Order: sequence, then C-alpha cells, then structure tokens
Amino acid sequence: MRPVLGHGLLVPLVLLFLSPSPAGGQDATALEAIHFSGDIHTQLPATGGGLAVQVDEAIAEYSIDSATADAVLPLGVLDAGDIDAFHAGDPDCGADDLFSVETFTQISGTAMSAADVFTNAGIKVLDASAEGIPAGVNVDAVSRDPSSCDLVFSVDTITELSGTMFRPGDLVRRTGPGNFALYQDGAELGNVDALHLLSEGRVLFSVDQRVELGAVTASDEDVVERIPGSPSPFYALAFSPGDTDASWQPANLDALWAQRAPDFGSFRWDDANVEVLENAGSLSLTIERIDGAEGSVSVTYTTVDDSAVAGTDYVADAGTAEFIENELTETVTITITDNAAVQGDRTFFVDLTAATEGGLSAPTRVTVLIRDDEDFLFADGFEQ
Repeated sequence: MRPVLGHGLLVPLVLLFLSPSPAGGQDATALEAIHFSGDIHTQLPATGGGLAVQVDEAIAEYSIDSATADAVLPLGVLDAGDIDAFHAGDPDCGADDLFSVETFTQISGTAMSAADVFTNAGIKVLDASAEGIPAGVNVDAVSRDPSSCDLVFSVDTITELSGTMFRPGDLVRRTGPGNFALYQDGAELGNVDALHLLSEGRVLFSVDQRVELGAVTASDEDVVERIPGSPSPFYALAFSPGDTDASWQPANLDALWAQRAPDFGSFRWDDANVEVLENAGSLSLTIERIDGAEGSVSVTYTTVDDSAVAGTDYVADAGTAEFIENELTETVTITITDNAAVQGDRTFFVDLTAATEGGLSAPTRVTVLIRDDEDFLFADGFEQ
C-alpha cells in the first residue's frame, strides 16, 4: 500500500461513481480505479479510515469498489510546481509513467517546461523546445492512443503545430518528433484539462470550466466520457470527486488516468431444454461465457425438483463451475438414476444462481426431460 499523506476524522461518504446510460443506449465504461490530481489542496476518504490530504503535486489513487484513496507524490515535493498531466505506464506502450507540470520545474536534475512531457526519472518524451512548441504554451493533458501508442495531448491556448492551428479543446497526436496532427476535434469542449484515451474511440476527460454536453452538465472537477456515435457523440458523467468531499467543489481536476474494470462477461446455459434417457447414467450441461472473458469467475448452480425427484430420478447437485481468463465454456455433469419402474417421462431443472464477477444472462434455467426407458420400450403400443 502506498503512503497516505494525511489523516483526520472519517467523514460520511456519498456514492460517487456513476455509470449512466446516455441518450442512444450507450453505457459509460466501467472503471475499477481512477488516478487524478487537482490544482489546489483537497482531501478524500482514505484507505484505512480518515482523510487523505491531496496536495496539487500529488496523485490520488481512488478505488471505485472501496470508495477510498491513497495520495501519492510520484515526483516528490515540487514546492511551487503542480502536476498538470499524468498517464500511467503500461506494458504495451512503455512502462514509465508520463507527466507534465504547470511551471518550470527541476526533475532529477533536468529542467522541465510547462510543455514538456517526461518520466519521473527526468527523461523527456516530448521536448517542447526541440519539437517546435512555442514558449508560453502549456501541455495540460496527456494520454497515449492504445492502438498505436502515439502520444496524445492538449494545449491550453490556440497554438500552431506542424502548420495546423489547434484549440485548447482539440486533442493533438504526436506522430513523431516534431510532427503533430489532429486526433479529435474538441470545439464543444472548451479547454480539455485532463485526458485518458480508452479503447474504441472512447475518451475520458475533464475541462477547466463548467460546460453543457448534451444531457450532461460537467463542472471543472468532473470526469466525463465521450462515446462515439452518429451523427454526434454521446456524453456520460463518469466520476465526480466533489461528491466525496466539499473541498473538491472549488478545485479543478487537471490530471487523469483511469483503470478500466475487467470485462468479465456474463454466463448462461447453452440450451434451455435438454432430454436424456433414464439409463444414460449422466447428463452433461454446458455453461457459456458471452460478452467478455477477462479474469477468473466462479459460477454456481443447483438442481431443482419438478416431476422428477432428487434421490429417485437423479442425484441432487449444487456446485461451482470455475472459469479462468479467456475460457468460454464449462461443463456440468448431473447423475441420472435408472430404476425398473414404469414412471413415464419426468422433468427437473438446473439453475444458474450466481457469478462472483460479471452477471447471468438468459437462459439461467435449463429444463431436463428424463425419458423413462421402461416406458420408452413400449412407446409404440404394439405389445399391448
């Protein structure tokens, strides 16, 4: 666990993470954690109780599940400095975290301007002066395109780069040293102050002033998701730190990186109705995993009597099917009991009852028809 910078009296917490469905039926991306920084000193409910003091050079690591945070100083105490942009490293696009600061700051002995993007070891990833970014421009949001690993950022003022004029709401792609192109038009956003590119064109961002985006009204501490759509995108409120503590309401969220929740998928039977002969001995049923296959999940099931009775016609079972990551099917075996009585066909059910992650989808109940083998021998009526 990383250190908490300050402790105090635990305050009541109201629900903060929202996952609304904006117009068009699009859902906001489910998040597991969100890392962010503000432009003034704030506080958040802390891991282990109390409050974490959030200074402007700290990154809050907020867990959605526990609704608590740790406050971390990834660059040490910057005094007059302020973390203005942040993107966590990942194995696909580089393991080093990326930062930008609000003012000239020494990082590991290297002078960083407000337009430089660098690692916490003081290595410049974007050297503003060398790559033609004019003096006085501030890179105030940084992310990476997950498909290409290109650096994507925004600037705080209208700026000409590679012969193109970029506004504070635009997202700029760095295609190579000194080469810049428009990644996404942001005319309706005003000034993007924090940024994280998700997959499939989805973007998490924060702006520096209150803005109306369709049905969403976002303040400067809120995180909004832009969801591609036709003819225009949808917007959903993803996170609002002002709901956790009043100190965030005058703050401006100016650095952002989010951790997407695993897409566990949902679970169902592959068939709602099956038949088995009484003398078959056993029956195999298949549970399918759909709409995602990340992470390990346990799915529970149980048998339920109908005209077939456990102990007479089949062996009662209540068990668990274990899915590992990327596994799409699991098989459940039910024992069928043979007897010499002519009882006719009977049915029982096998229900999916719960999944430790993800959810259940229809059909959650499979109806099993046991064909009586004694009755089946005389089914044509010839012997009568």
